[in-house]
Amino acid sequence: MEVLQQESPGSCLTVWLVFAATALLILYLTWNYTYFLRRGIPGPLPFPVLGNVLDWKEGVQYALDGYIKKYGNCCGFYQFLTPAILVADPDMIKQIMVKHFDRFHNRMYIPVDNPMLRSALFLSSDDQWKKIRHTLTPAFSGRKMKLMSEMVREPASRLVQNLKKVCGTDRQGIVELKELFGAYIMDTIGLCAFGLNVDSQKNKDDPFVLNAKRFFSSLDFTSPAMIISMLTSKIPGVSHILPLLGLTVFPPEVLEFFIAIIDQAVEQRKTNKAAKTVDFLQLVIDSTKDNACEDEDDDDDATTNGTSSSSHAIDKKRKRQALTRQELTSQALAFFVAGYETTTTALCFTAYLLATNPDQQDRLIDEIDRLVPTAEDITYDNLKKLTCLENFISESLRLYPPGALIDRVCNQTTTINGHVFQAGDSVSLPIWSVHRDPEHWPNPEKFDPDRFNKENAAGRAPLAWLPFGGGPRFCIGLRFAMMEIRTATVMLLQQFRLEVAPETEIPPVLGKMGFINPPNGITLRVVERSK
Repeated sequence: MEVLQQESPGSCLTVWLVFAATALLILYLTWNYTYFLRRGIPGPLPFPVLGNVLDWKEGVQYALDGYIKKYGNCCGFYQFLTPAILVADPDMIKQIMVKHFDRFHNRMYIPVDNPMLRSALFLSSDDQWKKIRHTLTPAFSGRKMKLMSEMVREPASRLVQNLKKVCGTDRQGIVELKELFGAYIMDTIGLCAFGLNVDSQKNKDDPFVLNAKRFFSSLDFTSPAMIISMLTSKIPGVSHILPLLGLTVFPPEVLEFFIAIIDQAVEQRKTNKAAKTVDFLQLVIDSTKDNACEDEDDDDDATTNGTSSSSHAIDKKRKRQALTRQELTSQALAFFVAGYETTTTALCFTAYLLATNPDQQDRLIDEIDRLVPTAEDITYDNLKKLTCLENFISESLRLYPPGALIDRVCNQTTTINGHVFQAGDSVSLPIWSVHRDPEHWPNPEKFDPDRFNKENAAGRAPLAWLPFGGGPRFCIGLRFAMMEIRTATVMLLQQFRLEVAPETEIPPVLGKMGFINPPNGITLRVVERSK
């Protein structure tokens, strides 16, 4: 009996280890979740392990907006275990993104489980980011966009033909546009990035189309792999272990499919140099051959907030370096990742606002009929002459920016307007809230493209509008995305009017996990114009 009553040394040690681990976890969580309290930064109380993410169930953009309204333009919240300082003041944002860019040039660490994505421009940091950005910049210059503009017209023309078929059916022209716009963007990226004529608007079972859909459906922030990745993002090396446990954000076979396409395209260009194409891959390959410090950023698009010129501040004294094969593949994948959902979303909301603002649609049609009446008139230079269209798209992006926030990481203690940012601090810039701040946008819920007239925009803070970011790290694909949106919109309005249908959601339901997209699509009536 005495033997039975004795506790084994092993079980006693286990109890003590569990107790010690629990105590350490409690101490860590207490220390971690009192970070802002110790710093004197106001903000909502976090929930253990989850931080403030439970507040996001109705939408990240609404939660962040609520924090700002309650705690001010500089407050703190927790993304799971990671404390982040929320900054909604455009002057502070400008100092973070432009003036003190050298102290806030990196983005928050995102655990990526595939090495081919880790070198993507939007995920890279420090010297690797500088090298890749400098090398890629010429591929996105105004001159290169002019070369690609005709390629963009081809998928846009197919989009128009598909809409004409809808108008001729018994559906009375009522169509869900998100799928069609997504196919148009996929065709454009396939052609302009990889030199592939996919025609996903017709060939829905094409392997490229099926793998692309699988890829984007995996971008689910509620999936176990994504949640575990975000929870363990502060633990070094975990992103390499998760795939071994079967926890991958992106299906490995899908990534392998696109990597194989890119590798094949690169090899074809090496072996058949005579058949030169004008696409993203070729432009990047060409830009690494000439190490001259040529400044090709000759076309300061209005949508850069006037901060694009600062992108060369880090580059002018640097010679371009050839990208490694992995870096080149990573950029081609990134072109696809960053350009598909965001541009599709922007087109969806542009169409929605055209239908719900028929007077503004009339203005655009009048401008298009005067300046670009036919498809052949749609050139890069002619599109830039359409100021009403430019203002319309800018206002659409103000109301419905594709992303809810931009993030940066501080690398050196910096004081901005009396607020101290310490090295290692994560900083979140809430695009949605800044775009709807009545101090900078009177009557912010109203759709009013005239806000972007030169006289109205003159006194506004430049970074009160930032769907593409700002400063040296502004979206490098800005010009290409705007060319896609302008081309499709002009070609549509040359042939059709967009009208509200009984099925149209007003206002549209919005995505909740950081992407401000229409999860239910945008359903409108498409009516052929009588000229």
